[in-house]
Amino acid sequence: MATEQYATPDFVESCGLIPIDVRNRRVCLVYLKRKEEYVLAKGRRNILESRSSAAIREIFEETGLSCSLLPVRMETRAPPQVELAPTRDVVRVEESCVEPFMVTIREMKAGHVKIIWWFVGNIEAGQVEALEEGRLKGGEEQFKAQMFGVDDAVRMLEFQSDRGVLEKALELVRGTYWGE
Repeated sequence: MATEQYATPDFVESCGLIPIDVRNRRVCLVYLKRKEEYVLAKGRRNILESRSSAAIREIFEETGLSCSLLPVRMETRAPPQVELAPTRDVVRVEESCVEPFMVTIREMKAGHVKIIWWFVGNIEAGQVEALEEGRLKGGEEQFKAQMFGVDDAVRMLEFQSDRGVLEKALELVRGTYWGE
């Protein structure tokens, strides 16, 4: 197995959040107006900003939605928050995890990479209604936030890699909240 290393000029770290209306089984996608395509909201992490804070900030900047991290049941290799004894490096199930559920490493030009950390998010109460009634303030002009049922959302996404991220997020939410 090869090891690759990148100095700071050669990588950018981004964070994204999948905003889910758990109660109504809906997802918010971002319509990128200039390219006329639906994508997942994500953006670069600022210096000294945590990954989770960057994901929450980016969803707000692109959609105007206030979101929080949604705890999900997922497999992870990370040790528990409180490690009472040394934890072996094995896959285990964490019942209420708000860590990234996926990472995308995208090759860019001239040996550069983009690393995208993905989180599952809960849309705060009243936000979906405000979005659909046009009362939601915020969101950058080049984007339009739109809600979709979970099955339609997967089909609406332009890129297969985005569809894979959304499908994994929905798998976790189904297993945690919807009993599927």
